[in-house]
Amino acid sequence: MFTFRFYTPDDRPAWDECVLRSRNGVFLFLRAYLEYHADRFEDASVVIHAEGHPGRIVAVLPANRQRAPLQPAEHGHGTTADAHGDTFVTHGGLTFGGLVMDEKLGGTQVVTLLRELLPWLAAHGFARLKYKPTPHLYHRLPSEEDLYALHQLGAQTTQVLLSSTLDLTRPCPASSARKNALRIASRHNIQAGPCAWEDFWPLLTQTLQQRHGVNPVHNLKEIRLLASRFPDRLEVLGGWSSQDPSQQLQAGAVLFHYDGVTHTQYLASSPAGRDSHAQHRIIDTAIESARARGQRWFSFGTSTTEGGRALNDGLPPQGDLRCPRHHPADAGAGPARALTAWISRHRRRPFFRCPHGRPAPELARKNLPVPTTVSRASPLHSTGFQPYCRTPFPWPACPQSTSA
Repeated sequence: MFTFRFYTPDDRPAWDECVLRSRNGVFLFLRAYLEYHADRFEDASVVIHAEGHPGRIVAVLPANRQRAPLQPAEHGHGTTADAHGDTFVTHGGLTFGGLVMDEKLGGTQVVTLLRELLPWLAAHGFARLKYKPTPHLYHRLPSEEDLYALHQLGAQTTQVLLSSTLDLTRPCPASSARKNALRIASRHNIQAGPCAWEDFWPLLTQTLQQRHGVNPVHNLKEIRLLASRFPDRLEVLGGWSSQDPSQQLQAGAVLFHYDGVTHTQYLASSPAGRDSHAQHRIIDTAIESARARGQRWFSFGTSTTEGGRALNDGLPPQGDLRCPRHHPADAGAGPARALTAWISRHRRRPFFRCPHGRPAPELARKNLPVPTTVSRASPLHSTGFQPYCRTPFPWPACPQSTSA
């Protein structure tokens, strides 16, 4: 019912056109973004057509090939490739990936598509699949048929992360912690606004090295290249003191603007910035700017460490300022046979807090027990995403030989 082929440079216009008209594509899937790190990832992206309609792409799958490690050969002479084969990753150079679908694809068709994709991948030397679906907040239209299809194929969840997201359409009274942080920033005369990539990147690199011993995923050359290709999508904000003649950055943030979602890709603060709460001023400015852009969501990123096994209550840094309420996703796993799926059920619960820290007056007057909390709905909730999938394909049974 579907035909598959690997992407070639001649497919670039049609690929980008499919991403732009799809119901769950983001600018990360455009070739201008995917190919900025082509030297680090062996591209294995797949172009998909409906059978009998070779002129129209119905789906694309951004992916790369992860080569199997070499194993010592028998008798100790040289090395040989792992007999299990390579891994098909969607996509190793992106935060998330998965199937990018045309609006006309329905649930039954997606199940058929993925079922037919498995033997095609196996025929091209792949034995495993790591599938990282796009979080539903980034969908233009609901597009989670791939998760159901993977579940049908006997997939297994191997990783779920937790991400905090602010709903910009719902009002949120300022908490005392947020007011206090912004008050401190005002006392230090902190101003926030656009800054140069060259000014922020040394601060970011130094912060990540000191606190985590790692470098940014993007280097300065790469982030400048991406910013030149997507000037409306990438933005860097900085915070500095107006009383500092050198205007040295005390904190900064890199924002990725998707359709409907603004995401904090990087955050960094110097010791002086942590004392002055410069980051709080930047995030407050970024949130109001995202709301002015008409965005629905503001994403603070993941709050998990150790591959999702541990929840860091200290993340995101602005959590305590914007009425956070973490909602863990329930991940369902199938037998470890074919792929890996991520199925989650999202529950909303009331957020309990007292907006003003005062007891309810009608109960106080009657000398009744005063509740310590007042229920209200929280505009900030969390979504689990970024499952990494790694299980073997189901190979067909070999016919048994018989002896005469």
